[in-house]
Amino acid sequence: DMDMDMDMDMDMDHGTQTQNVQMTWYGGSKMRMDSPVIQKLMDIGKKASMGDLSESCGIVLWYRLYNVSKRQFEPYLCLGRLGYHHHESESHPVKFIFNLLDYQYLKVAASQPYQKMITWDEILRIKNVS
Repeated sequence: DMDMDMDMDMDMDHGTQTQNVQMTWYGGSKMRMDSPVIQKLMDIGKKASMGDLSESCGIVLWYRLYNVSKRQFEPYLCLGRLGYHHHESESHPVKFIFNLLDYQYLKVAASQPYQKMITWDEILRIKNVS
């Protein structure tokens, strides 16, 4: 079981135009630091942060919102690849902070006219054009 509480923080350094957008993820209540899935998330996330993974590998964040008035979930949206930033092993459940590696491409995709859903293919298309 995995619990996901997403808490997005954006740190921007306007002097250098660098952007660091992060999200927080909490492992399931039964997960510990020595759990295989936690170890794999750390390994893959660190490789992604260092640029040591191909675009077809890694952790990709998908999310969907619940529409209270319709009493149903909206379609999934893609927020791109995640890279490891740090974790808090003392927290229960285990707390991870991930960087959104494709944030700059998400901004471009979201600014496109008539863009209703951001897909992974759309992020890659924009990335390859840039």
